[in-house]
Amino acid sequence: MSTSVKRPLDKGETDSNVPLKTSRLEDGENDDHSDAGSTIDFVQSEHEDVFYASSVPNPHEAREALDDDDDSVIIILTKKARETFLSQFQRVRETEQRPVEPVVPVVERSVPTAPTASGSPRTLTYNTDLADYIKKEFDNTCETLNKLQRKFPENVLQKNLESADEFAEFRDVRKILTDFYVGGSKVANMIAKVASSENDYLLKVRSNLVPNKLDTEYISAIEDELQRTVYNLNVKLFNETLIKYKELL
Repeated sequence: MSTSVKRPLDKGETDSNVPLKTSRLEDGENDDHSDAGSTIDFVQSEHEDVFYASSVPNPHEAREALDDDDDSVIIILTKKARETFLSQFQRVRETEQRPVEPVVPVVERSVPTAPTASGSPRTLTYNTDLADYIKKEFDNTCETLNKLQRKFPENVLQKNLESADEFAEFRDVRKILTDFYVGGSKVANMIAKVASSENDYLLKVRSNLVPNKLDTEYISAIEDELQRTVYNLNVKLFNETLIKYKELL
């Protein structure tokens, strides 16, 4: 697209060394402020596709005179603002013509922090309050059930049931008590294991790195990160087990 700047030509700008393009406006093509048949001179500036005009043309006339592909853009500037505009215009053109350098992706290597102490910081914690509550309730319930059982003589407990309904009810009660006791025993054992610092009781993972040439410090950091992950997963399993078993109490 071409850009035309309207200003009176300075003296000396129309000598034989400056290319001129001349256009004559036809009747009817100019606006009310232009005289029919007037001649407009376009003087090439130091910038490509930028011309000075001796008077204000209409876009269609500038397009034909400058062999533009589209209607030209006409900008009217004072002489004071002209140099600033042309300077900024030149910077834009240079930026557009500058070859685009290929972007080389940078791959960042994630390096774990090397452990600084034997006790690595843990993210999650065991819910020991819930564990103590469940252990206490389990023991108390077992003791209550045993007391109830001792109230019945042996021959009554071994007596056959008289109907299918009684047998069905017996099976339901037996299942509830079995789930309670077996599940409670496992939870109590889990609590005891964790209390004795067996933090990987529920999930055990051992590293098995293939031989490599990585730094010892880096390998140690990887193994420490693995142990932290295993620790946190064991905490999640422990706490979730307590929540699920609490529903049986």
